[in-house]
Amino acid sequence: MALTKLSSGMISASASSVDLNIDAGTLYIDATNNRVGVGTTSPADNIHILGSSGTPNVGIRLQSHDTANATATLSLLARDASNVNQSVNIQNNKGNLYIDSNVGIGTNSPDRKLSIHDTANAYNLELRQTSAYDSGNQSGIVFSAIYDSSNNATDLASIRGGKENTIDGNYGGSLRFYTRENGGSDTERMRIASSGYVGIGTDSPLKPLHIQAGHSTTRAILQFDPGTSNEAQMLLWASEPGVSYNGVGIGNNIHEDGYYYGRFNDSVAYGTYMKFYNGNTYFGNTTDSRGTVGGTGTTHMQIDQSGRVITPNQPAFRAKLTTSQTITASAAVIAFNSEDFDIGNNHSNGTFTAPIAGKYAFGVNFLAYPFTTGIISLGFYQNGSLSPQFVQYGAAANSHTGITMTALLNLAASDTVDVRVYGGGLTSTAVYGGQAFWHGHLVG
Repeated sequence: MALTKLSSGMISASASSVDLNIDAGTLYIDATNNRVGVGTTSPADNIHILGSSGTPNVGIRLQSHDTANATATLSLLARDASNVNQSVNIQNNKGNLYIDSNVGIGTNSPDRKLSIHDTANAYNLELRQTSAYDSGNQSGIVFSAIYDSSNNATDLASIRGGKENTIDGNYGGSLRFYTRENGGSDTERMRIASSGYVGIGTDSPLKPLHIQAGHSTTRAILQFDPGTSNEAQMLLWASEPGVSYNGVGIGNNIHEDGYYYGRFNDSVAYGTYMKFYNGNTYFGNTTDSRGTVGGTGTTHMQIDQSGRVITPNQPAFRAKLTTSQTITASAAVIAFNSEDFDIGNNHSNGTFTAPIAGKYAFGVNFLAYPFTTGIISLGFYQNGSLSPQFVQYGAAANSHTGITMTALLNLAASDTVDVRVYGGGLTSTAVYGGQAFWHGHLVG
């Protein structure tokens, strides 16, 4: 039996159908297909709601009773491959939407809490900041976690992006990365500007990579670790440790904390470095362990602001004898007692001490006036022993005699060199003061 329109015009019955029609389609039960229609007499699904032509919007409302902390839940159940009911609950929990299962957009098999699948070469997710163009506000995502045994949660890091300026019509954008230290707040650590430049510690990067930090933290490490104790490690730093704030450097197997040098890996014998400050360039190494208080490294070469190599200090000197010195039959050091210059302070009273190993060039010249005919012998002495560089001059009586000699000596560090003179058959003969000179310098 079917219901047709009754005298009220609301419900009627007919013998030809078992469907229920209330208010001409406001509610329609399709008994044949087990469907319900709201606003339609031809429901196409189990429940089919059709908005009216005068009221195009359509909706479903689940409303809880007027009780505090109430929720409204829509539960969706379906059987899985094992014929077991699996439920998805969509809940309004005090104004918040809660979904207790994975959500898929573009996929019916989401692997994550939110999976978005799309074949288009386009954006899959949009976060739009709707504040005024000059607000400086950003859109972003935040990462949170439980941080204690009481299950308290807090924000730990975030990524934000948006308009990087407050200029009307300028849509330059930046991407910003934030982290949070224990006891601190979410703080920007890195920014990619609209130029593509990356800033770490600065929001205005001036180069493709710009790192800005404090005296002991402006550092960058490049490290190759093959899984052994011989890894390669390169350290770049700005702000010279323990010296000044305007120095920079680069090192291999170097660890420095803004105050001291040490080796990054103590199993490697040396840490080597090159550093620049106050117009000087330094090359050196260290054998100190990491964290050694007072570790400063040893400079083996220094180039000053004028381009001169002053360490090794390229020793060079020129000295003279100011007071005449008598030539005797015994070899005596000519005591050149006045220096025109002495780079490195390696000369003293006629004796030169080599600061480093190398080949050194020396020269000597002086004037003598023998009153008798004889022989004047002159030699360079290395560590107190006569070197192969040795000359003899035949001196004529009552005649000025010029004596000169040069030598190239191979010296070890701390070797000494001096010039010694003696005579044979001479009387009252002297090296003239003011007219006796010698000089030397490192050549390689």
